[in-house]
Amino acid sequence: MKKLFKILLKIFKAVLIIIAVMVTLVVVLDALWIYVPQWKASSKIEAVADYAKPVSEINVRDEARIIAIGEASHGNADFQTLKLEVLKQMVEKKGARCFALEADFSDGIVINNYIHGLSYDTAEEAIGGLVFNIYQTEEVLEMIEWMRAYNDGVEPDEQLSFYGFDMQNTYNGTILLADFCKANEIAASDDIVADIESINKQLVERSEELKDVANYDLMVRETEIIKQNIVHFDNYNPDDYIGSNNSRDSYMAENVAWISDYEKSLGHDVIVIAGHNGHVQKKAQFYDSMGSHLAEKYGKEYFVISTDYYHTKCNINIAGPDNSRGEYHFCSADPLAKQAKYFEGSYYLNFDEVEEGSEVAEIISSPMTMGSLGEGYSFMMKIVPTTNRVKFIPEELGDAMIFVYDAKPFTLLSK
Repeated sequence: MKKLFKILLKIFKAVLIIIAVMVTLVVVLDALWIYVPQWKASSKIEAVADYAKPVSEINVRDEARIIAIGEASHGNADFQTLKLEVLKQMVEKKGARCFALEADFSDGIVINNYIHGLSYDTAEEAIGGLVFNIYQTEEVLEMIEWMRAYNDGVEPDEQLSFYGFDMQNTYNGTILLADFCKANEIAASDDIVADIESINKQLVERSEELKDVANYDLMVRETEIIKQNIVHFDNYNPDDYIGSNNSRDSYMAENVAWISDYEKSLGHDVIVIAGHNGHVQKKAQFYDSMGSHLAEKYGKEYFVISTDYYHTKCNINIAGPDNSRGEYHFCSADPLAKQAKYFEGSYYLNFDEVEEGSEVAEIISSPMTMGSLGEGYSFMMKIVPTTNRVKFIPEELGDAMIFVYDAKPFTLLSK
């Protein structure tokens, strides 16, 4: 019996050793998976200095008419601040009079009414009703206040407009449509969604009578947005990530095109749009991005400025039932983002200006690791780098990039 016990003890010890070796191997391999790309990206690239520009000197090609600013994460103050920086420069340099955000179309109407002095006393009240709370921040507040102040100082035909191009939530849309129907004697029940075809028909039939009423064109478009929402969610499958994103991004591209056409009818040829890199870029990892549709439709008129961080502390939604948020650190291992350290923390790189055959041209035409964070965090993101990094060829994604060395988290106003 003692002999058997000794044999079993030896087997048990051997199994423990094997498990310990395997765990150690997994930990070592995971560390290499995470940190080797960061080590490879750590070198200074002297040639970047030949093309790097301050963010205050953003330039785009002459043909650009839809200028998109992307964000590598939704949860950083830096990328929200860049939206206003790009808008200001495009207003001055390209005559842009419109900003469109990855937010629901109806949320855009809410903000647009505020910056035109049609509703709300303060910007805080205006953004307080937005469905996406990631836009209830000091940085977005500053943008909206700047747009309102700008409009107060110019003639009506030179004023800025604010739009949303998403279609995932129609909460504000149904409220706005109900109020519009009541004010203009358009027959509608309490169920705006169920009556949407009838409301759309009445609006179109009374176009000559209502065309000069504030928000008429936007209300007609909102009926189309609600139709998009109905079709999208009638076919929605939570397990079909690709199909869901293909549907959403196709509709968002359609809405950006409508905004562009509408702005042209007002005499404004250039618009600025903003959303996650995964939507505005000309290529996505698993689905047909909004940017791919826009690039196909507009060619060189569509100009994409992606963004990336090297280090980030990101404010992100934690997966779970309570919808809480936390701040987590990540590293993109992006060699070009690393260079922002040598340019006071950020710089702009226009791919059109990079000389063919140069070292930088080789970098932007080769696969490169970049950061990508959405609106969902789980512990696996700390140990599986592909959950927060993507590998793409930069010049296939867009036309320029802004790199931030150390991106800071935003703080929600409600906190």
